[in-house]
Amino acid sequence: MPGEQKAIIRVTEEGYVPPGVTVRARIDATLFTASFPEELLATLEQDAKVASVEVSKRLSQID
Repeated sequence: MPGEQKAIIRVTEEGYVPPGVTVRARIDATLFTASFPEELLATLEQDAKVASVEVSKRLSQID
């Protein structure tokens, strides 16, 4: 989907999901994989309850 980011997000408050973020899978109470519109990345990085955002990178395919 164009304009969508996938990332692993760690938050400081158990169960917190930032607005505009869709949880894909929970790893634990403060760590989950997510998808969100790419324009939301800067907002997430400024969110006091978000400890880290690790955006996924597409790997090259080896033939």
